[in-house]
Amino acid sequence: MFFRELENGKYRYYEKYFDLEENKWKQVSITLTSKTRQAQKQARILLDEKIEKKREKIEKKKEVVKDITVKQAYEEYLKIRETELKRSTFKSQKYTIIGEVRKLENYLLVDVTSHIVQNILLELECSAVHRKNKKVLLNLFFKYYLDIGYIMENPVEKVVLPKRKKNVKEIRRKQNKYLTRVQMFQYLNFLEKEEKNQRVRLIVEFMYLTGLRFGEVLALTIDDIDFENKTLEVKHTLHTSGSKAEIFLDSPKSLASYRVVGISNRVVSIIKEYLLLEGEGRFIFTKNGTPFMITGFNNFLKSSFKKSKIEKEEDFVLTTHVFRHSHISLLAELEVPIKAIMERVGHTNEKMTLGVYTHVTQQMKFNITEKLDKLDL
Repeated sequence: MFFRELENGKYRYYEKYFDLEENKWKQVSITLTSKTRQAQKQARILLDEKIEKKREKIEKKKEVVKDITVKQAYEEYLKIRETELKRSTFKSQKYTIIGEVRKLENYLLVDVTSHIVQNILLELECSAVHRKNKKVLLNLFFKYYLDIGYIMENPVEKVVLPKRKKNVKEIRRKQNKYLTRVQMFQYLNFLEKEEKNQRVRLIVEFMYLTGLRFGEVLALTIDDIDFENKTLEVKHTLHTSGSKAEIFLDSPKSLASYRVVGISNRVVSIIKEYLLLEGEGRFIFTKNGTPFMITGFNNFLKSSFKKSKIEKEEDFVLTTHVFRHSHISLLAELEVPIKAIMERVGHTNEKMTLGVYTHVTQQMKFNITEKLDKLDL
């Protein structure tokens, strides 16, 4: 123990102790009015009591930590994550690893090892990407409890997943995840043949000409459209991935997703045409006032594209997101700078846009060579 005199004439007494939990030396202090032998004796007693209380607190925490199961820990963790994340992100993250948490729920948190987690992840019958996403979210969960001192190490950190090599077919499929202008024209013509497809056809063309995400399209209201200046404002996204009871309006995907998008005369016509069909309700693009569910919409796209017999890779599946890629492809063909495309579609990461952009521009170069070969001077 040691002490020093303060400016106010009092004395502050200090005692050091070793914190086993944090593995470092700490100190406690107490202030008294005197430095007499009696005062020093009193200070030692008070300092020892302080140290003992801190050690008791650590021991109690250890007992709590020792008994907490993965199920209990995950329930507590979700309460915190719910306050930090967007509703849609929270829902997605919660259900991505719910199956893995159930397999671990009866384990004590401190008993979960890398071997256990690795076996659970390797037994999954899912894509390498999906398995990797699960590992990332499990890592966040265990890291939280490592940071607050409930566990001594994160078991997910030492989990090693096999790297899956992509074959040529997979690479090409990813590169060709868009429709060309000719294919879009063919598909729109196919949809036009049946009156019942009119709403879908208009939405499909709208997505192709604007590059908006499906949820952003569904969230548009008449107030978001500036017909005079030919712009629309993206301020929300409508989530329709669950049941109709679970539909909710949310903020866009990222900060870059808040944007004003210039629209062509054709897009203006599509909006007006849709309003004539549907009338003016809360949202523009609905069916009898009810928003489209993304699963049902994608199922229709998949089956109708197959019926259209448009030439495409055998395993190609048409989804709403394909029209977003197709819009990037269209802008690349029109030689719009990549930065302008990124701003238009609300991308923050250049890599997301470059995937389609690079493939299209390479194809354009190939087409130029083909045309030059046919040139007869």
